[in-house]
Amino acid sequence: MGSSSYLDAYFTASHEWIATRGNSGRVGISKYAAEQYGDMVFLELPEIGKVVKKGDEVGVVESVKAASEVCAPVSCIVTAVNNRIADDPGIVNKDPHGEGWFFEAEITNSAELAMLNNYIQYKSNVVGEIEHIIFLDESNRLHYLPAVRGEDGRIIVGGEKFESSIARSLISARAFKHEPAIEEFEELINAKALKERAIQDFFERHPEFLLGAEYDKLYPQVILKPSADESLIPDFILKPLAGVSYGPKIVELKLPTQNVVKNKRRREGLYANIHEAVAQLRAYARFFDEQANREYVQKVLGFTAYKPRLALIVGKEISIGDEQVKADILNSLQPIELLTYNDILARYRRLTRIR
Repeated sequence: MGSSSYLDAYFTASHEWIATRGNSGRVGISKYAAEQYGDMVFLELPEIGKVVKKGDEVGVVESVKAASEVCAPVSCIVTAVNNRIADDPGIVNKDPHGEGWFFEAEITNSAELAMLNNYIQYKSNVVGEIEHIIFLDESNRLHYLPAVRGEDGRIIVGGEKFESSIARSLISARAFKHEPAIEEFEELINAKALKERAIQDFFERHPEFLLGAEYDKLYPQVILKPSADESLIPDFILKPLAGVSYGPKIVELKLPTQNVVKNKRRREGLYANIHEAVAQLRAYARFFDEQANREYVQKVLGFTAYKPRLALIVGKEISIGDEQVKADILNSLQPIELLTYNDILARYRRLTRIR
């Protein structure tokens, strides 16, 4: 079957699409999913003749970032596979809705198509990229309508397309949703009389600031080792997304008012409180070296953790004139990632496309 417009395809909540013609369908992954995966390095395709039910695993995608399964959008029988993408996975990155299709199938339960999303529903409800368009009509009346941006750059309002020349008129609905949290965070990190508990409380209410695009869930104040002489209670443990190859992240907080680098000529270095926090993070990491401790975490949190990532959030910014000295200081902390609260804010703005 030939290529079909993404506007005519059905989409799943796990980012597969199926374009149909009669009782046949062609299946692939969405452009959004391909962008999230990054460069594809390996694809496992189903065998021809394979009978699957809706939601069954029918393939595997491996990229430079992660590995994940591809699921059947509807119950079907595989009739053909795209061997070109098995030989050259990069085709999926270049043209996920066209030449990057995965397999074709005979649909055995067409009623399941009604349970899937059309393109506008997928963009707005699954990806969360619903936007709004403002324009004046011939009668000089102002219109403000929900819209999504199509893969070809044009704007789709309902079933109607508007040319890309009015794309600059889009206002992201994400801005309306996330701006109050950003304002609260900015006020918080600029407050003079700030307690660490207030920062912890904010991240518990708004875990997306720490989770970013890599992590799925946030666990505050997990007791790793209850002991009178040495208690191991990290501020946060972040659970990675399902199917990825990297481990969880342990995050330790210090106040944004605390200084990071001693900015004295020829004597630049870290303040004592930073050294203490770094030592604490390394103690957390050593805890995971023992099998019994990993089993304990598996029981408490429900996922296995081997070599956790480590991150320390402190200060609003690292201000030091000599960039080489700054780089040397930060490199000395490896593998611990040193972030400032302004770094967290900037990353969140990028994720939500708010300027």
